[in-house]
Amino acid sequence: MANTDTTSSVHRPGYSSSTGSQTESMMETANEVRERANEVAGDLAETIKEHPYATIALAAGLAFAIGALWKIQANSRRSQLEQWMSYLPNMNSNSFRSYWR
Repeated sequence: MANTDTTSSVHRPGYSSSTGSQTESMMETANEVRERANEVAGDLAETIKEHPYATIALAAGLAFAIGALWKIQANSRRSQLEQWMSYLPNMNSNSFRSYWR
């Protein structure tokens, strides 16, 4: 037999009566965000159809800029081994002998 008593869930720890209204508010906000995203997507599609070459140029420019930033970041990081290897030509054999004795 199913429990039809709705007041029993109110006595659960951590449950408040405002949870239902909060859930409804979140659902309304999510629906508004979804509607706005659909509007922006429609506007974007219309702009792409009206100005295809400008869109291609913009995409190529963004791709170039992102690639250049990625390349700069990748070159600026050196591993610990690469740093140690760069010090080796500057050290002479006497410094190793005095260090290890």
